[in-house]
Amino acid sequence: MIHSVFRFKQLEMAFRVFHPGSGENVSMAELAVLAGIKNHTFEDGEVTIPDLLCISRAAVSQMLRVMEQKGFIIRDINKANRRKQLLTLTKKGSAVVEEQEQKVMELLAQIVDQFGERETKQFIKLSGRFMDIIEKLKIEA
Repeated sequence: MIHSVFRFKQLEMAFRVFHPGSGENVSMAELAVLAGIKNHTFEDGEVTIPDLLCISRAAVSQMLRVMEQKGFIIRDINKANRRKQLLTLTKKGSAVVEEQEQKVMELLAQIVDQFGERETKQFIKLSGRFMDIIEKLKIEA
């Protein structure tokens, strides 16, 4: 069991860093945020970045600063609620999302082809249940 848990780290590494045509490194977390901005996931009443990535607000702030420095996003203050930021993709950010979504879909298609659709669905269900139990045990501890 412990060996299997540590092997999940390899799974994370397989999806961790992508290299867009620009040569920029993009983490999976950054890609998730860029895709969320593109798809307007972070509108009022929707999921927040800390919720999506299971990380602190401080870590999100640092990530957004790096993404802005890379030229992927523009951050503005929301005039209606100054505690919130308005996030917009730049042309560079949009291009990264398009390229990386394609790469991720190709990789996932290869995995599903080899693993099988039924087993992939079962894996998703069981791993979700596994993570729910871990989260519950963390809360109780």
